[in-house]
Amino acid sequence: MPSTRPYSHLFSPWQIRHTKIANRVIFGPVCPTWVRSPHEGVFTEQAVAYYEERAKTGIGMIILGGHLIDKDTIYTPAGFPGLWNEDQVEGLARVARLYTAVPLDRSTVPMRRVCSGQMGP
Repeated sequence: MPSTRPYSHLFSPWQIRHTKIANRVIFGPVCPTWVRSPHEGVFTEQAVAYYEERAKTGIGMIILGGHLIDKDTIYTPAGFPGLWNEDQVEGLARVARLYTAVPLDRSTVPMRRVCSGQMGP
């Protein structure tokens, strides 16, 4: 029998293939540009704190905003996080660890990669 409550499944667990999510509330990607330098692409403490604050709310999934996968594809001085060297891993790993530290084992933290192609000559 269908529920008479609106959005009755919103706070129920959900599974997408092999990924279990505690609820169906998803924080879509935003692109906070909290990196030390656009040429380093390393998350700052402010970026980690931003995602930590959201993780504590009970959101089922947080999708991280765009991450450049190659330094040669920087196309704006906006300061996107990067994935082209080991120095960038720790800030992202700290965000991922938030989900093991927050009660209820809420979810995974996927990220959106920005593949802008080769820039320049």
